[in-house]
Amino acid sequence: MLEKIIPPRLKGAFTKDPQISGKAWHKRALILIALVAAVFVIGHLGVRFIIWPQIEKSKASIEKLISARIGANVSMDKLEVAWIGIRPNFEVEGLRFNGTDPS
Repeated sequence: MLEKIIPPRLKGAFTKDPQISGKAWHKRALILIALVAAVFVIGHLGVRFIIWPQIEKSKASIEKLISARIGANVSMDKLEVAWIGIRPNFEVEGLRFNGTDPS
């Protein structure tokens, strides 16, 4: 039944062994590793220079998110984010829990 579905040009592709040398597989593996590394580096730079600095500007959203998660009103006096070396730095000053969340 499958023989009727598969076009005649592709039948030979399933019966023959691939004629790819070991050198070609090494090249493909290096290309795959390079692509994965490039995606990792681009993702890291995006988080470091685009997403992380935006956290400081959205203090109210973070307060609402924490309040919803723990079930209490949360307020912060100051929220600072930075990137020191290879480590992100997240500082909260004046974190207060003001009772249960009315919603």
